[in-house]
Amino acid sequence: LIGSVEELSKVSQLHGIKYRYKTGSLAEIRAFQYLGFTPLFIKFLAEIRRVIRDYHIDLIHAFWAIPSGFLVSVICGKIPLIITLEGSDIKIFGKKRRFKFLIRYALRKATNIVALSNDLKREAIALGARSDKILVIPGGVDTNKFGQKDKYKMREELHLPEGLIVLSVGNLIKLKQTDRLVSVCANLSK
Repeated sequence: LIGSVEELSKVSQLHGIKYRYKTGSLAEIRAFQYLGFTPLFIKFLAEIRRVIRDYHIDLIHAFWAIPSGFLVSVICGKIPLIITLEGSDIKIFGKKRRFKFLIRYALRKATNIVALSNDLKREAIALGARSDKILVIPGGVDTNKFGQKDKYKMREELHLPEGLIVLSVGNLIKLKQTDRLVSVCANLSK
C-alpha cells in the first residue's frame, strides 16, 4: 500500500538501473490522495528523463496506461512507446473523469498498444486509440510445459497436505481482498 511520498522516495534497482523512487499500487490511492502525488509524479518524470538519457533507451514499454503510460508519453519524444493495457488502468481509471484525458493522451501518443483481451482493445478504442495500433496478446500458459497433472501425485511430490488448497495469483493489495478469500476458505472447510 502506498502510504506516503516519503515511503516511495527510497532507491530501488531493476536490471542494473537504479531508480530513486519505488512504486506502489495506484488502485489503492483514494481520491483525496491524488493531489498529494502530483509532486511525486513530477519527480517521476525527471527520473524517467534521466534514465532515458543515461542509458540511451531505444524503446520504452510501459505497463498500464496510467500512470506509467501517461508519464512516459509526456517525455518520450521520438522514442517508440509501447503501452500494455492490464485491465484496471482502462476498465476503472478510464472511466474516471480526472484520468480519462491522461489515458487518451497516452494511447494516442503510443507507437503500439498491447491489450490482454479483445474487451480491453474495445475499451482502448472507445478512449481514442487507433485500432490498427492495438495488438491483442492474451495472457496465457504454454500448455506443452504446463498442464493437467495427477493431483494426488503432485500433492505427494510437493509434500502438500490433504484438503482444500487455494492458489491466488496477483498483488497482495487490500483492494483484491485476499484476506477475505482466506476467511471464506476457512469457513468452507468447516
